[in-house]
Amino acid sequence: MKLFNFFKNSNETDVLEPKNLETQTDVPKSIFMDENPPLEEPNKQTERDRINFLIEFDYEREGMKDGFNIPNQSVLELKLERFKAELIKEYEVLINEKIEKIQKLNSLKTAAENIDTLFAAKLILDITNLEADKTTLLNEKTQIEMSKGAYLIVENNYKIGFIQGMEKFKQVEIFNK
Repeated sequence: MKLFNFFKNSNETDVLEPKNLETQTDVPKSIFMDENPPLEEPNKQTERDRINFLIEFDYEREGMKDGFNIPNQSVLELKLERFKAELIKEYEVLINEKIEKIQKLNSLKTAAENIDTLFAAKLILDITNLEADKTTLLNEKTQIEMSKGAYLIVENNYKIGFIQGMEKFKQVEIFNK
């Protein structure tokens, strides 16, 4: 080892020798950390996201819980009426938003008709599209009011879960299994 140290410059250190940790400079954290993280954009939801959430909710699990804790037909009927009312309310909110947009576009169209006919034609197209969307929403709402359409998914899933919950109640509470 002494022979090796003989050829070594005074500035060099031996690879096998441990480095003095106290003389090392600390690396600034700013090299590894982003000082300006990206801004979080507000969560943009489409207007039908709330309806989709209500339709895709785990009604089977909800029904199972209710069927086990309160195995009563009136609970089943009341819950189904509540789910229907929530769906109808969301449809009414969307329909009212469409009506409001149509009214605003109509007032804008009357103001723009004499100024720019091309822009007025685009507004008419937008109004027509909104009217079609409103009609679709009204039809879906009517289907729900008649316990058809998307509401059938909710009703069937809840009833399946409720029956499973009642079966579990029977096994646990009555037969002590």
